[in-house]
Amino acid sequence: MSTAGAGSMKINWKNKDYDLAEPSLCSLEDCLNHLESKVRIHAAIANAGDNDKATLGQLQCLLEKFLRAQFHQMGTGKWKWQPRNLTANLTGVYLVVYPDGGVKFGMSFNCQMRVQRQGCLYAAMVMKLQDMREIVSQELLSQVKKIGLPGLAFHDDQEGKLDDLITMQLCEMCLACTRECVTATVGERLVQLPNVRVCKAVAPHTFEQEVVDFMQGVPDKGVFCLLSWPTLASRLQRMAEESHFFAPTAPS
Repeated sequence: MSTAGAGSMKINWKNKDYDLAEPSLCSLEDCLNHLESKVRIHAAIANAGDNDKATLGQLQCLLEKFLRAQFHQMGTGKWKWQPRNLTANLTGVYLVVYPDGGVKFGMSFNCQMRVQRQGCLYAAMVMKLQDMREIVSQELLSQVKKIGLPGLAFHDDQEGKLDDLITMQLCEMCLACTRECVTATVGERLVQLPNVRVCKAVAPHTFEQEVVDFMQGVPDKGVFCLLSWPTLASRLQRMAEESHFFAPTAPS
């Protein structure tokens, strides 16, 4: 990959070369405003319950501090802008360029597959996972995990996967908030809360004694969850409607 000119790089996409210019840095004011327009942190706080309001308030402070620090790094030329050809199923942050010149940032554990679904002119890899680990400190990772965000509810044995997800969410947010781009939404998992249907579905239930006895006799083979927050609500709703295990006990 060679330099195409000042502030731009030569990117090859589907056997054709493109000159990728580095997206302009927005103002610090716009950068911080993007916490609302793109991360929607204030809206999430407004819609949250009391406990979650406090949790999201802590997150807001961490995100603002992180964005300010990275904005300063970019403004002083210390940020490494090193886009690469997207030629493999890489994990990290990518960008796509649309025919009208609009630039959109995204993140995925399989960037090449994600990009194939978008009608772009060309695409490039912006940051691989190892690059992002130089940006997001272990201290920040620990602080975000300590808050206990619902959208980041991972089992303890998946902590490595959780660290990667947080790192990617933060770096995607950083690029989308500090650069002129058309990316509309970032940080979804950071501000994600269970909706009303989920809360009702997982609310405490009273079970018949025979149901309790039956469940106690079921061998413990471990639990594997293949659901995400967006799909959990509908799945639990169906379970509540179709299974007697979730049916509320009739009053005596």
